[in-house]
Amino acid sequence: MVFIQSTPRCICYFLVLLLSLNTADLSACDCDDISVAGAVSNSKHIAIAQVVELLDTKRERKAARYHPRPNESYRVRLLLNQSLKGPLSTHERIELDSDYSDCALVYRKNRQYLLFLTEKGSLYEEQGCTRSRAIEGTGRLIADIKRAVKKGL
Repeated sequence: MVFIQSTPRCICYFLVLLLSLNTADLSACDCDDISVAGAVSNSKHIAIAQVVELLDTKRERKAARYHPRPNESYRVRLLLNQSLKGPLSTHERIELDSDYSDCALVYRKNRQYLLFLTEKGSLYEEQGCTRSRAIEGTGRLIADIKRAVKKGL
């Protein structure tokens, strides 16, 4: 009798689990894992930069798919620490625009990032589906990128 009464509850939990698994990928970034060589060859600019200013307006923050916390932003001003590829110079300040997509990075003030960039007029934009990320344990990745750039990719 206990089994019969708990069966509808089990079925309900199972259905909720199935529905959540089925829709989980709808809001995630759906990029293929790109190789270092592919990311380097597809990028004009690769840099290590630090976020010096958050630029999202209140309206943009509300409209963004993932609402950034007060110390986060999709659009930022960066101070370049090192240019790994392209004509950008160290200590140059650039502004990063965003498309506010699922794949767009959310930046934190004063944090450093490894960025694969494209020019968008006078602004820059992080290339989607690359190896752009916050710098934390990326020493090997940066070394691999430097080798790929040296090979002329």
